[in-house]
Amino acid sequence: MTRGWKLISLVLSIALLVGLGCWRYPALRRVDGRSAAQWLAFAEQAGRTVSYHAEGATWANGQRAHFTLEQGRAGCYTLQTTDANGQRCTMGCDGHRLWYTNDQHAAKVVSAAPSSTTPAPVAGRILGTGELAGCSVVRLAVQSGDTWKEITVDRHTGVILAMTTQFRHRRISAMRVEKIAYRDVTVHPCTLPTAGALATATPAQVRKALGRDALQATWLPAGMQLAQIYQTVCCCGHQGMIVVRYSDGVSTLTLSQTANCPCEMGSGCLQAPSGHTLVAIRKVGAVRVIAVGPFDAGTMRKVLDSVR
Repeated sequence: MTRGWKLISLVLSIALLVGLGCWRYPALRRVDGRSAAQWLAFAEQAGRTVSYHAEGATWANGQRAHFTLEQGRAGCYTLQTTDANGQRCTMGCDGHRLWYTNDQHAAKVVSAAPSSTTPAPVAGRILGTGELAGCSVVRLAVQSGDTWKEITVDRHTGVILAMTTQFRHRRISAMRVEKIAYRDVTVHPCTLPTAGALATATPAQVRKALGRDALQATWLPAGMQLAQIYQTVCCCGHQGMIVVRYSDGVSTLTLSQTANCPCEMGSGCLQAPSGHTLVAIRKVGAVRVIAVGPFDAGTMRKVLDSVR
């Protein structure tokens, strides 16, 4: 599994399944009578209603992989990526649960399918039209904070055929469909057992997983205190993960940590249960940390910024 694969898969699945249609885009021009906002809404709808088979390429952190996607209705899909060394990762969603398998680890992750969240407002515009994978397309540029995306949408179906993402002017990922065939696709219900249960971690196990002691927050919301430190497997299945859990007796707050994991914890969305806030990844040395808890984003960011 190459570095960044889980991030690639996550970006691809988000692009194709939920399409970012909930973002707000000012209309700067129109194509086929649609503004930028209407094109993104069309793409979001396509993620729920259009079935197809697609093949193409993904890229992240200098690594390239080929993908095959079977996209069903209601956001269901099966996605397989294969890197230059022939290593495969297969992931899917049956509308209720997310799952994956890979060639390097027997671990399988099954969790509730994440619901759409509303990102910060963005600026956007239509760049123009063209052709891709034999389809007539419209190209969109959207920006939210330091993140910029160029998205290519099939003008007839609304399916996203390409997306490039930049963060602070640095390209971090890209996806491009090279072949697509619109046809009925059946995604079967997931039958894999739930995996990735937490087990209490000893100091030696923490140091083995992270190469150091677990990172802990030096600032916490009132009432929160350390409850336990656990070990599990990262959502990508490649490496151990340490989970530092805090509690006030009712609610819990967790800091999930990995060191040099190939996926760079791009699957962080799977760590956040319903009603909890997922804070973007912070890197401390070789350790990446994700903070999840039942607080507003500002509070969770303060927790994450205090990690030492």
